[in-house]
Amino acid sequence: TLVHNANLIGAAWCAFAGKELGDTKMIEQSLKATRLSVKEQTKEGAWLYGSNKFHNFIDSFHTGYNLEALCIIRNILETTEFDQCIKIGYSYYLENFIKKNGTVKYYNNSTYPLDVHSFAQAIFTLLKVGGKSSDIQLCDKVVNRVIELMYLPKKERFVYQKHKWFTNSMNYIRWTQAWAYYSLAYYNRLKKEFNNAKN
Repeated sequence: TLVHNANLIGAAWCAFAGKELGDTKMIEQSLKATRLSVKEQTKEGAWLYGSNKFHNFIDSFHTGYNLEALCIIRNILETTEFDQCIKIGYSYYLENFIKKNGTVKYYNNSTYPLDVHSFAQAIFTLLKVGGKSSDIQLCDKVVNRVIELMYLPKKERFVYQKHKWFTNSMNYIRWTQAWAYYSLAYYNRLKKEFNNAKN
């Protein structure tokens, strides 16, 4: 089964290892795998999660993974081959997954469930794939929104998901807390660097 985020993350590591080792076969394998997923991108810029019938959904964090991996491959191999793919994919991401107030949707066609992991990956996608001033401003809204909607100050942690009619406050360390704090730490570091560069 072809799952695009796994394929592209694997391709990124293959590109990294091939570059470090001077192994052209690894680099070619990375490009072959990358082109496979790029070919499956829709003309609007989206990817289905995978190739099985029950994989026929489009969600925010897997789309973010795909775009981030493509940027890693592009930078490691110093290629422009995937620039258009990244461009339309990022445009699709912005238009379909992040609301103007900073709320990050889970699916392209449904806001709920609100999931901290979706917010966390949005921070990475906006800063690593985007990185422009407008992306950083939108990222500020995403950060404020995830804290407003999902943070439990008294417990000093985030809830897992909010559905339309109920909240799941389960404390998932890897999926929720680790990604939330990892993304916020990355955001704070980048904001500091951005502000220092302006001054």
